[in-house]
Amino acid sequence: NEKEGIYKVTFTDAELETIDKLELKKGSLINARKWLIIGVNTAIRGGDLLNLTLDDFDIVKKQLKKQQRKTKYFADIPILPPVEAVLNEFPRSISLQKFDDYLKEICKLAGMTNIVKSFKQVNTAEGRRMKIIEDEKYTFCSSHMFRRSFITKYFGKLPNQDIMKVTGHKSEREFL
Repeated sequence: NEKEGIYKVTFTDAELETIDKLELKKGSLINARKWLIIGVNTAIRGGDLLNLTLDDFDIVKKQLKKQQRKTKYFADIPILPPVEAVLNEFPRSISLQKFDDYLKEICKLAGMTNIVKSFKQVNTAEGRRMKIIEDEKYTFCSSHMFRRSFITKYFGKLPNQDIMKVTGHKSEREFL
C-alpha cells in the first residue's frame, strides 16, 4: 500500500516547547510564532486563523467564538493558557503565504530537520501536484498542521467531546 509509512506531519510537544523557547530576533518570526501558538491551541484553519482579531476572543468567558469559513460551523473554542499568554500582545495581520514561509523558517531554527516521508505539493510537467516525498520535516510545516497538532496534543488530556466541539467533527467515528 503506497500510503503505508506516510507521516501525517504534526508538532510534537517537544517541538512546540523548542519553538516556544527559541530566541527569535526578527519581528516577523516573533509575530508568526504568536499565530502558531494560537493555531495549535485552537485548531483553526489557516485562513480563518489569520483573520482573527482580538474582538473574536471573549476574555471573561475564556472562549473564542468563530464561524469556520470552510464548514460554516461555529466552533466553541476554550481559550487555553498558551493562547491567553499571547492575547496581551496580539499578533499583526499577515498573509497565509508569508505565514507559511515564516513557519518553515521557525521550524528549521527549532531543529526540525529529521527526514520524513509525507505528501507535498510539487511542481510537475502537468502543474502543481501532491506527491509523496522524503524531505526534512520543516519543509512540510504549514498552517495545515494546526488542526491535527491540536488533536494530537490534547487527545487523552481533554474529553473527546470537548475536542470535537473545537474541531467541528460531528461523530466520534469521524473524529477518531
